[in-house]
Amino acid sequence: AGDAAAGKAAGAAASKKTEFDHFNEELKAEAKGVWHSTFKEEQEADHKKRAAEAIAAADEAIDKPEEDVNPALKYLQETDPEMPGPAPTEEEEERLRAKALMPKKHKRLLQRIEKSAKNKEDANSRLRKKRRQAETDA
Repeated sequence: AGDAAAGKAAGAAASKKTEFDHFNEELKAEAKGVWHSTFKEEQEADHKKRAAEAIAAADEAIDKPEEDVNPALKYLQETDPEMPGPAPTEEEEERLRAKALMPKKHKRLLQRIEKSAKNKEDANSRLRKKRRQAETDA
């Protein structure tokens, strides 16, 4: 509750400052001899001008899609689309089709089995590599 009150007080202080600044501008214009109606028209014209500039800047930003492109997508577009990756073998295609028909639970189970098999194979290959390294050093 204290944060909300502080936020309201800060918002009120900000609006007071803008009201105060606006009042000072009106007083300065009146001191120069500018009528209130003329001052108000100038303020509206200035507001419309700033709005038009903001819209033009937004339109300009929209016209430049290169800046807004995701870098990952840009990298993907740089690869040569005419050269696709290696085609899967008949066994791989059959495995993918079977996997597509599996329920999610079985897919996850298979994924865990494949991961553990891959980890074991990686550990074995690391050990073989260390053994070869030790044999060459000795």
